[in-house]
Amino acid sequence: MSVLILELGNSHIECTYTFVHLLKIKKQKIHLICNKSLFDLFPLKSKLDGFALVPDGFDFFSSLKTIFFIRKYVIQHKIDRIIFNTTEIKIIRNFFMIMPFGIKSFGLFHNAKKLEGGSTVRNIFALRMKKYFLLGNHLANNTRVIKGLSVFSFFPVYFPPPKEVELRKNKDELWVTIIGSVNLERRDFRPLIDLISKRSFKSNIRFVFLGKNYHADEFKYLINTEQWWKDYIISFDDIVDYDLFHNYVQLSDIILPLIKMKDDITYGHQRITGSYNVGIGYQKPFLLPYHVKNEDIDPFTIYYETYDDLINILNNIGDYNEKISIIRENYITSPLIDYHLQANRLSDFMELRPD
Repeated sequence: MSVLILELGNSHIECTYTFVHLLKIKKQKIHLICNKSLFDLFPLKSKLDGFALVPDGFDFFSSLKTIFFIRKYVIQHKIDRIIFNTTEIKIIRNFFMIMPFGIKSFGLFHNAKKLEGGSTVRNIFALRMKKYFLLGNHLANNTRVIKGLSVFSFFPVYFPPPKEVELRKNKDELWVTIIGSVNLERRDFRPLIDLISKRSFKSNIRFVFLGKNYHADEFKYLINTEQWWKDYIISFDDIVDYDLFHNYVQLSDIILPLIKMKDDITYGHQRITGSYNVGIGYQKPFLLPYHVKNEDIDPFTIYYETYDDLINILNNIGDYNEKISIIRENYITSPLIDYHLQANRLSDFMELRPD
């Protein structure tokens, strides 16, 4: 059997790490086709039995050329299963309509609501693709899919070990990490920066903004002085490469997804933040607002109700040692990071057999 993982959306390459890892446990042949810029971010090249690269963006003609190229690749390499790593994009819909028959296909939806009955799903995908991936039990259990379709709760929590990068962290420092690019509109960065500028946190607490900072000048303005910026915040002006990113995560003490205090429908019921996958993969405790309800994350979470509550938790983290110990025990027994169990689940769902 040969499985092709197809990522044409120029994103979500991190989900392919887990697909490859689990499929290799089951000794499957794996091919990858992805956007050119993503391939540099893929550290499991040696695990592939074949790969091909496509443009980072598509106009009408390059899109047409690409979908016929993929069709030819599928036929030449005798692919019998395709995983669409990002399903809800136009070029995947177009390829799907000329995909060779006899292939079993599986679609990962990052926005669960699009699987509940959108016209593309109902009139195109559902005709030939009956099985879909959603990111975790919470989305899988709370999504009402079209009759006749089945959903698999997928946890992309495997990350290949990075090369060691020398980082300086003082023994008494507490690193609180916010994963992902810094976008002031999508998460509650402004309230956090305001708290930092008011000296709300102890001096040993450092906030790691682990992603490209698109608002560096505004941050400095909000914090008022360059010194505050350096004393309390670690940030990056450009995209953080794989090895540096994962070395920072390894040294982090707590993951702070910084989901908005007001109920966020998108991240509560339609999507998950990628912080969850990284935190689970590295078995880190989370700090989340009380309104966030996610059965997958709950065993690993300390909740805060207000920003004053958040300040109190971080400034008195020693008071939460018992809770953190329970979180560590929950990770030890969690099926989410039992890769052999997850490989068996995936194999059964995809109806794979050992080659």
